[in-house]
Amino acid sequence: MSKNETPMTRWYWKQVGGTLIEEFIAVHGGADRGIRVLDAIILPFEEFRIAKQYEVSIEGKDVVVVQTKSRRLGMGLLGQALFSAQLVQRFHPRSALSVALPNWQDALLVAIIDLPFSLQVEGVLKAWLPKTTDNIIFTDFAFYKIVRYLPKGNETRNRWIEHCMTMALNTKNFSLIESLILVLRQDALNHSELIAMAKEYAKTSAQMRRVLLNACNLKVKDLT
Repeated sequence: MSKNETPMTRWYWKQVGGTLIEEFIAVHGGADRGIRVLDAIILPFEEFRIAKQYEVSIEGKDVVVVQTKSRRLGMGLLGQALFSAQLVQRFHPRSALSVALPNWQDALLVAIIDLPFSLQVEGVLKAWLPKTTDNIIFTDFAFYKIVRYLPKGNETRNRWIEHCMTMALNTKNFSLIESLILVLRQDALNHSELIAMAKEYAKTSAQMRRVLLNACNLKVKDLT
């Protein structure tokens, strides 16, 4: 696993509990075949610890097969998860559950979409807001992918816009400025400091020029 994937796997293991075996070799390499390594195996009803493969037998035990990738969720990752469940059968577990862990953005969207009521979504967004001050990447993602779809004039949406505006002006973060303009569109013209920052970026960024043109019908001369 990469350095980005290991924390995701260990976070999931801590939610499940049991014994974690990382980099589980399902098929040893040979002259006629390549080695097949599973990102992790979890034995949920065993002692809470990280173990080496040679220290633990999974025969006759319930196992969770984990495939973790820092890329977006897609058919490739889902296919790996299904194939991994088949590979582990050669070790004769009592049961095998396969889990695919995508990047945190996908996991976040899946969790939000699964909430049955809009009021629950708003409750989550309200709870997140005070905790976003020090995490601009999370704030930007949640704002653009989730908050923007709340009804215009919604109190929670307005609070997020105000919060993101303050963060954008303080940090001059390109992505957050872009997100605000794309969400606010013509209303962004009412925020002169935001537009001024965007115009400054647009002098050297074709992407920001497109954003200003498409969202606000503003043309900025390329000064590169």
